[in-house]
Amino acid sequence: MAIKTQAPMALATIHPPSTERDLGFMHRLVVHACYRFDLLVNRLWDVFYILLRAIGGPRLLWSTPKPAWPTSLPRGTPAAAAAAAAAAAAAADAAVLPAVLVTGASTGIGRAVTLHLAYQGYHVFAGVRRDSDGAALVALHGRQVTVAAETCRQSVHGRVQPLRLDLTDDDAIRAAFDTVAAALGDMPLVGLVHVAGTAHFDPVEIMPMRSFAQSFAMHVQAPMRLAQVFLPLLRPNCGRICAVSSSLSSLAIPGGSAYGATKAALDLAAAALRSELSTLNVPVSVLRPGSVATGMLTQIATDVENHLLPEQGKKRDEAPGGHPRGTAEVAPTVSDAVARQYVAQLKPIYKVFGWAMRWASPPELMASHVLHMLTSPRPRFDYVVSYDGRLTDLAGRYTPFWLFEYVGGLLAYFSSGRPNRSSSPSFGPKAALAH
Repeated sequence: MAIKTQAPMALATIHPPSTERDLGFMHRLVVHACYRFDLLVNRLWDVFYILLRAIGGPRLLWSTPKPAWPTSLPRGTPAAAAAAAAAAAAAADAAVLPAVLVTGASTGIGRAVTLHLAYQGYHVFAGVRRDSDGAALVALHGRQVTVAAETCRQSVHGRVQPLRLDLTDDDAIRAAFDTVAAALGDMPLVGLVHVAGTAHFDPVEIMPMRSFAQSFAMHVQAPMRLAQVFLPLLRPNCGRICAVSSSLSSLAIPGGSAYGATKAALDLAAAALRSELSTLNVPVSVLRPGSVATGMLTQIATDVENHLLPEQGKKRDEAPGGHPRGTAEVAPTVSDAVARQYVAQLKPIYKVFGWAMRWASPPELMASHVLHMLTSPRPRFDYVVSYDGRLTDLAGRYTPFWLFEYVGGLLAYFSSGRPNRSSSPSFGPKAALAH
């Protein structure tokens, strides 16, 4: 009896029932099928949108009228018409120009957008943090006007008006609104372009939470607050709202928790705002560039060492453009071994940033897309700019996450000299495959 009763129990232990044995496989199969179905639906929607645009479908979905303001100036004025061009330049101060508010105009994309729009005949309210930045911007525009008059025999009607603007201060935003409303006169406010931002690239363990809060304030709260305040001036003119996001909003990379999460939140908030304003003829667009030659990537490449290594210091410097990269708050301390392990883990990411700088797009390319957003009768919502930006966007949307984990593990594994797996069991390509 003992043998007859123990044998079935032993067999049951070695070979469990089929429902329990296949539960893990069925679960994985269902998850994989759901993922494939979601991927198929997303691609079908992309094809549907492309076909809809090809047959003129957006005209039925979006009734934004064509802008009544001048969109560009004639180029290459003949020598015979130089006198007329000079007369037009003399009357430029009295002309009623379309006005645009641009934030983050001190350097980088914001400065390129400001100068490009002023060259195209806009009155640009350039949001800066310091008076010296505004004076330098006005000097650059004056040089641009002189070069256009001497070389192209062309008059530039646009103007640049610096505007002190602290996007983290609600009182400063209200004061900027009062200044713009008083300076507009008969000029229509036709655009709000939010470029200002900050880039914090640090592991969560050593990131000051105030840095995370500042990223959210600059990337999400500031553009929504600006739209809330300036919509009464934009709505009568069918104005446009544009916010500069990033292609990293759809791609998770080590150290990019604050930057990627806040940019993704900006994309979602802008999409919701666009749907809310669709019946008011106020289009909302998001510019998602890849690597841009602004100097920010170079600054990002030193962030981890500035935070982790004591000899480099643990306080952040100011970002390009006058936006503080942090505060006087010091990062949480970690041991030297953990700090150097983080540096070794993130070093491949910053090498990729260095490679990206070699083919980084000029800021003027972003400015041309902003101009298209302001002048197109049917502006798109999502402007993905540059080749690496499109590649990053496609990778973030259609590549499974386990592949990113595996590639990241390979890069960290070989760049750090094959670290000790006993101290970091989830580090390396085999750990990525285990998921």
